[in-house]
Amino acid sequence: MIVKKTLNWFVIMHHIRKEMAFSFLSSTFVYVAYQYINQKYLQVSFLPIGTLGTALAIFIAFRNNSAYDRWWEAQKIWWGILSWSRTWGRQITTITTVRYVEGNAIKEEITQYHKELIYRHIAWTNALRFQLREQENWNELQPFLSNREFQWLQTKQNRATQLLQKQGESTKVGNEKGYINDIRQMKLEDTLAKLSELQGECERIKQTPLPRPYQYFTQLFVYIFVLLFPLGLVGTFVQNNNIEMIIPFSLLVSLMFAVLNKVGYLHETPFANTTTDIPMTSICRTIEIDLREQLKESELPVACQSVNGYLW
Repeated sequence: MIVKKTLNWFVIMHHIRKEMAFSFLSSTFVYVAYQYINQKYLQVSFLPIGTLGTALAIFIAFRNNSAYDRWWEAQKIWWGILSWSRTWGRQITTITTVRYVEGNAIKEEITQYHKELIYRHIAWTNALRFQLREQENWNELQPFLSNREFQWLQTKQNRATQLLQKQGESTKVGNEKGYINDIRQMKLEDTLAKLSELQGECERIKQTPLPRPYQYFTQLFVYIFVLLFPLGLVGTFVQNNNIEMIIPFSLLVSLMFAVLNKVGYLHETPFANTTTDIPMTSICRTIEIDLREQLKESELPVACQSVNGYLW
């Protein structure tokens, strides 16, 4: 996610380099053909081109709003994961208490039980992040799981789902051992159901892109407009005897449309591991810090900081 106030124009131009190159070639062709080859038919009315530009602006605005809605929904989902993770940590450390059992050995067993459930939850948040970003950094989960469970996880397809399944099985074991009564186990199951729902919402956004015609026709119409726009400028600049200004003005207008088009394109995929991505790494680290602090641990990781104005 971009957190700095200014943007790097080198990066911006890299994203729209094809559109700008096309604009330069088309405007240069019109200038050379009219000025040196005497192709006077290239002078057309600006009215139809201006109408096309207006329609294109409305179309891009509609698409960008749709893309932003997806990006903002993904943000809300992950902040929901953060909130419910804190709820999970609080429930684990308060619902499973020592008053149901007696003896120091049992107290140590319950402490280990707390750690198992909370560490597995931290593994789940990171597993979901890896799946959404299509990364293979599974070794990062090893500190939060036993060796046996980590090896078992490698054999699964949807690893985040399997970790939630394991959490449900662990609450059942806690109920059988007397750590949790039936009512409190149901409360934990409600939290797991909410976390599973949030995971499903992430997968829905990941696997259901915006309708492809939005991207295809928007891109096509941008190129058509960039191609025709210099023709509408010929009459204006010929009257002022500065027809060479067709090129910079075409580039300027093309720049605006190309940037707006690219903004929508980048924001429609909030889990693509780009600079406009949801800062899932930072949220996962915040969850880890909060939950381990709920376990009364003192040696905690450092919160993620932005790097060159980007928060991952």
